[in-house]
Amino acid sequence: MMRTNQMYGKNKLTLTVIMGLMMGIMIGTNPGTAMSQSISYSGTTIPSATQIVDSLNKIWSLSSLKTVMKNGSPAGYSNNVTLILYYSGVIYQENSSGGWWSWTNGIWVGASDPRVGISGVCGSANGVAVSTSPATNLCSSGTSTPISGSGPWNWDCNGTMGGSDAFCSAPLSQSVVSVSGTTIPPASQITDSQNNTWTLSSSSTVLKNGSAAGYSNNVSLILYYKGVVYQENLAGGWWSWIAGTWTNSSDPRPAVSGVCGSANGVALSTAPTANLCSSGTASTVTTNGTLWNWTCNTSSCSAPVQPSAVNGACGSSNGVSVSTTPTTNLCSSGVATTVTGSGPWNWSCDGTSGGSDVSCSAPLKPSASASGTTIPSAIQIVDSQSHIWTLSSINTVLENGNPAGYSNNVSLILYYNGVVYQENFSGSWWSWTAGAWVSSSDPRSGVCGSAKGVAVSSAPTLNLCSSGTSTAVTGSGPWNWSCIGSNATAVNCSAPSTTSLSNLFGVNLAGAEFGQNFPGTYGMDYTYPAATELDYYKSKGLTLIRMPFAWERMQPTLNSPLNTAEVGYMTNFLNAADARGISVILDVHNYGRYGTGSFSDFTYHGSIIGSTQVPVTAFSDFWSRMATQFKGHSSLLGYDIMNEPHDMGGASVWPTAAQAAVNAIRRVDTTHKIFVEGDGWAGAWSWATYNSNLNINDPSSLLVYEAHQYFDSNDSGTYTSSYDATGAYPAVGVDRLQPFATWLTAHGYKGWVGESGVPNNDSRWLTVLTNFFTALKNDGIWGTYWAGGPWWGTYTLSCEPINGQDSVQMSVLQNYPSA
Repeated sequence: MMRTNQMYGKNKLTLTVIMGLMMGIMIGTNPGTAMSQSISYSGTTIPSATQIVDSLNKIWSLSSLKTVMKNGSPAGYSNNVTLILYYSGVIYQENSSGGWWSWTNGIWVGASDPRVGISGVCGSANGVAVSTSPATNLCSSGTSTPISGSGPWNWDCNGTMGGSDAFCSAPLSQSVVSVSGTTIPPASQITDSQNNTWTLSSSSTVLKNGSAAGYSNNVSLILYYKGVVYQENLAGGWWSWIAGTWTNSSDPRPAVSGVCGSANGVALSTAPTANLCSSGTASTVTTNGTLWNWTCNTSSCSAPVQPSAVNGACGSSNGVSVSTTPTTNLCSSGVATTVTGSGPWNWSCDGTSGGSDVSCSAPLKPSASASGTTIPSAIQIVDSQSHIWTLSSINTVLENGNPAGYSNNVSLILYYNGVVYQENFSGSWWSWTAGAWVSSSDPRSGVCGSAKGVAVSSAPTLNLCSSGTSTAVTGSGPWNWSCIGSNATAVNCSAPSTTSLSNLFGVNLAGAEFGQNFPGTYGMDYTYPAATELDYYKSKGLTLIRMPFAWERMQPTLNSPLNTAEVGYMTNFLNAADARGISVILDVHNYGRYGTGSFSDFTYHGSIIGSTQVPVTAFSDFWSRMATQFKGHSSLLGYDIMNEPHDMGGASVWPTAAQAAVNAIRRVDTTHKIFVEGDGWAGAWSWATYNSNLNINDPSSLLVYEAHQYFDSNDSGTYTSSYDATGAYPAVGVDRLQPFATWLTAHGYKGWVGESGVPNNDSRWLTVLTNFFTALKNDGIWGTYWAGGPWWGTYTLSCEPINGQDSVQMSVLQNYPSA
């Protein structure tokens, strides 16, 4: 079977070859040579053709896969081909990206479209006036479109191969020749007997059929007279258009007697332009201030100048409060009448030449209100600038009847020592300074002077009060006195003894730093301690408060002003502390970071100080603004510049940032203390590990280094295990304090433990706390307990009373009262 098949295959092949030869003979071709086809025209493309035959009789086609085929086989490598072009004997291809390639020596070589675009150009029929549609000389290059219109006639000369198109037109031939004697002006054009159109260009030259007619300049008149075109220039020279050029000439018209037109003798406020002459040619109109003058040939004409109406307008004295009759600047235009009245004073500024009159007035300048005037009981206040201040029906402040900046819920307006103040229903005070309300306090109240809080060895005698009258200084260190304001409001002031500074103990009042949403919503995410909180802790002898708050709330945008609402909350708190003689340390509770949004762990939220997002300059800017805002409060003891910085990204990051903040504060406040916490969560037990290079320079020598210390197994203060499971013992706090205490002694620095606390579930923790506070006192180190505050609830470290019952921790804390 296999041999039979092979033989059959050979016979079949032989038969096919013989038939092919016979067919070749039959059609008259050489056997083995393809049948010749016509060569494609240069410029043929696929599409629209289905194939191209080149000069070598090769057949080119485009496959369904968008590749180039030569005699049915792929021609080299091609892809995404959109066009095949046969041009000047060469095959080209263009792909979908617009790339061009030519078939050179059996391969594709980078090229470009070989076809050269031809732009359309209008032919000589363009612009030639005709009476019927033009039919010849439409385009000198390109292809003419059908002609449209009925005079003018329009057509396009379209370019080829991407060349531009040209728009062409032929106007309708004018059939009406201008009347002899026609002039430009007033006519806009002249048509001569040859159907030429003459016009005067905007540059005062003569145009013939839209093009310059020879040389002309400063032409004032074109005249068509008895079949000849003339021009007159501004110098009065005449020229006639003879044989395609201007020839010196004269006015061809016979002399005409000039006769003034109807404008003659009519009073006008502006130069007349119409009806100047009823015959003759009008000259240019001039004026001598009294008459408008012109001539009609040799006849003189004129019209009176009518003055323009002038409306009366009040001068700068109008509306200005004065104490005597105004005599100057009564009117800015018009004529002033006699001033009448004795305050207000009245006058008019009368218009002239039919202009309108206007009434003017100047009010009597009121006397400035006495210092100490308030609304209520007064209904208005007049300041030294004669501005009138009132309280609106919606409790906002008005200056001269208009809102004075932003104010709301105002209960009192006060004029004191030349300054306007407002107090709102929340008890916050604001002063009107440089056109804006600035947070302030009641200027009538007593305010402690710079002696407050400054440790001295003997009773202070100077700078006791910055406002109000000082009482006698009492005590023997600390020394106490009061500053009594003119409103009988007194504030208690104190200066510690240089020998008793080690006895500063108190509590943290948490709440303003609460929440995991920043900035968050006041009253929902966070709160500020109330005055009742201060009253409770003062009753326990604890008059030193560390006040934590969030940077993002106080300054929602870096390097920008402090938030007005947050400043108000803090001011209210400090005002309450001022009134109670309580000392406050402001603590920005941010862990060396700043960020906005929601965070599951706020101890790591935001970007580190010193990063691109939070540069050190932003940190120093914040403290400059804080010190400027709050330094005037008598309760302010100092600034805790950052709570528990940690994982700062380098040993020098935190010392650099801390020094920048100290420098910024000292530029605006040289009298308050600055508290600098250590890196590594400020841990006393690990102080030497993280803070060997923390040496901050304070030009005021009021720097205090701050550590924190808890007594559970990881020093975190979470107390997740029991006393025994934690491995606690009575002196555990004393032992953990030693690295910090030793460092302070070695450098001669003052120190403070800003946070320490114990749970309420085992009385042995109270022994640890007692031993710890005793060690602080013995080492001359201050301390504040963590923590009080209105929102703690059942928090195990809280020292807040519950249902009127003191916490168990208070039994220890009240044994360490504030000095």
